[in-house]
Amino acid sequence: VISTGAGGLGVAARDSATFSGTNTVTTLGVNLTGSGASLNYTNTGPLIIGTVTTIGGLTTSNGHVTVSANGGLTVNHGVASGSGTVNFLSSGAARIILNPNLPTPGGDVILRAPNAGVAQTGGRISAGAGGLGVAARHGVTFPGANTVRTLGVNLSEPGAGVLFVNNGPLIIGTVTSIGGVTTNGGGV
Repeated sequence: VISTGAGGLGVAARDSATFSGTNTVTTLGVNLTGSGASLNYTNTGPLIIGTVTTIGGLTTSNGHVTVSANGGLTVNHGVASGSGTVNFLSSGAARIILNPNLPTPGGDVILRAPNAGVAQTGGRISAGAGGLGVAARHGVTFPGANTVRTLGVNLSEPGAGVLFVNNGPLIIGTVTSIGGVTTNGGGV
């Protein structure tokens, strides 16, 4: 269990890193250099992916990234996982906000906000051969010049809609377990 109050947690390591339990940090920055080293992090409150001292964003060398926050999850610094999958979960009532670029050349990007929405306020998602899967309650907006091969979106709230801009061909399909583009009466 890690608690830093208003501070941040910066991790630079070669091997995989797992932080489960009741961690409470404000900002997280991780750089894992070992091939395939993965990150699994759980936070009990809102979390910002940012810079802590000299460690910025989340970086792996083809390792999976899984970050869960019981509150809003704001990505203010880049996330690069090579062919690894990026999984973000905001389990509280606050949404996932994506500000920078998310380059994942071969892996999927999975965003889950069962009690909120997802908003891209800057940057773009580059999933290359991978896809983007979004499961949320409220609407999702991705106005950036994204380059995603496959898109799957499921929204549960009546009237919640989808705005997605892609720079290139796009397949509406299944990404992990999120298939097609499904709303509950919302616009697409």
